[in-house]
Amino acid sequence: MESDDSEPGDAPPAASRPADAEGWRAVLAAIPTRELLRLVQKDKARASRLFSGFRAAPDALRHPLVASRLIEEAQKQPAFAQEIIDWTPTAVPAAAPPPKQAPAVPPAKEPESKEPTTEPRLRGERRLREKLNEQRTALREKEERLTGLEERLSRLQRERDATRIDAETARAEAQTLKAQAERLRRQQERAERRPQVAAAAAPPAPAKAAMPPAAPPPPPPVRPSVWEEALRRLASRGKHEIVAEVCREALAAGSDALGPVHALYAEALYAQEQSQRGAEQDQQAMNAYLDMGDIGASAASFVRALSHANKFSYTAFLARLLALAKRTGQEEAVRAAFARLRTTNAPAYQRLTEILTERGEGGAAAAFLPPARSPQVGPEEAIALPMRGIDAVTPRQLVSAVETNARHLVLRARQGIDALKSADSALAEALLQAVGLLHSPSVIPLTQPTRPVVVDASNVARHDPDPLALTPLLRVEHLLRMRDHLLQKGFFPVLLIADANLRFHVDDGETYRSLVGRGVIRETAPGTAADAALIAEAREQDAPLVTNDRLWDWEEEAREVRRIGFGILPDTISLYNFSH
Repeated sequence: MESDDSEPGDAPPAASRPADAEGWRAVLAAIPTRELLRLVQKDKARASRLFSGFRAAPDALRHPLVASRLIEEAQKQPAFAQEIIDWTPTAVPAAAPPPKQAPAVPPAKEPESKEPTTEPRLRGERRLREKLNEQRTALREKEERLTGLEERLSRLQRERDATRIDAETARAEAQTLKAQAERLRRQQERAERRPQVAAAAAPPAPAKAAMPPAAPPPPPPVRPSVWEEALRRLASRGKHEIVAEVCREALAAGSDALGPVHALYAEALYAQEQSQRGAEQDQQAMNAYLDMGDIGASAASFVRALSHANKFSYTAFLARLLALAKRTGQEEAVRAAFARLRTTNAPAYQRLTEILTERGEGGAAAAFLPPARSPQVGPEEAIALPMRGIDAVTPRQLVSAVETNARHLVLRARQGIDALKSADSALAEALLQAVGLLHSPSVIPLTQPTRPVVVDASNVARHDPDPLALTPLLRVEHLLRMRDHLLQKGFFPVLLIADANLRFHVDDGETYRSLVGRGVIRETAPGTAADAALIAEAREQDAPLVTNDRLWDWEEEAREVRRIGFGILPDTISLYNFSH
């Protein structure tokens, strides 16, 4: 009997896992909150699941919802449950009352004297093991972070080298283009002097009147193919600062009459929200293109400048443009540029008609304007595009493709519309007009190159211009206005990514759910934060991220992502580079 009574006392059973939620609550209540928080934060994914909707703080662990998530995590993850058991103070399992037996012999008190010496030793060993595990975990995290930083540095170095090569190629082509323009100018001067020298040296012919020398043909327009392609490739990757710098250097080197340089410089300035400076460069591009004899390119620069800024006087230039177009028979190029302006920017086209009216051109100006009556295309009318790989499309299908970020379909439709302009410009214009009547920002991705952008939909919906607002109303209208504004700025696709719980807090739940169902807005998985998805998508697409969130918890991952801040007012939306 003595042996049966002594067995439990000699080897007390180890702490086992609780069988139900109440047992787990008792175990978790015995652990200090700071130590429990440190244990949870060992795994970032687990911490994100447990603290979804809460701030990662010790007090949040006592919230009933977080506690329930913690208990479910412990019941599902045996390794995590074992770590919690190891963190449990030893006083909890050792609280069993001593056996009620009076020792008859004094040596029976020896186990009581051994307990105080053995228990601190075991507790100290456990603490040493825990510290060792923590140090190993911290060392492993540092090694992983170092590996990630090395990979990121290598990628950034490759991008820097590629950008440097593109910039050097552009500079070299600019020098070649300058030398070619100078050579053509000298050839033209020699060609103009040669008839005069021959006429002066030849004897007069009294029998016949000398025929006047024929005017030399205008020099062929100089097209910087490789140089312009390199700069446009940089612009498509969002490197507008580099494009502007290369253009400034080319102009400082003496290429004042180089139309493509001014035009590319203007496009880079427009992308940096510098409309007035861009219009100034476009004005110089207009005159430079006219000097080169490229009426179509000059008209395109005029249309672009009129679309972005209306504080300049274009009357004198317009008179010169129309006169040269009539003289050289290039009225169709001017008419096509004006038709494109009427489709993409109706207010600017109205200003154009007012300028022509002020000049009193009357019927002469009407020849350059697109016909007032053009084919009418209904929103559901299918138009066949002369392009392989795409069937007949309706204006509503094109609007839906833009809104749902169907990148491949929009690209093929843009190519098909360009081909349709050559075959039937009136029908192409009518198709774009029908798209503009349904959703005018959708015309931009269908008519010009774009670049992708990622939007923090939760942050945009929550935005309130009043900094003192304690409970801002989450507005679906903000999301639609931001999408349209970005489309008008030349961004596409516009990837709106929101938290899964945003649908429960917006002011118009029905409209929001419809946008999610159509694919206009993408939601993250329930229980996960959208910050990680936003950063990953921006890095994968090499696109800027529109958000006012500083992303403190993702500082390392978001360091290489370009962020764009915003402000939403009742009548306007402003974008600016995010400052850390």
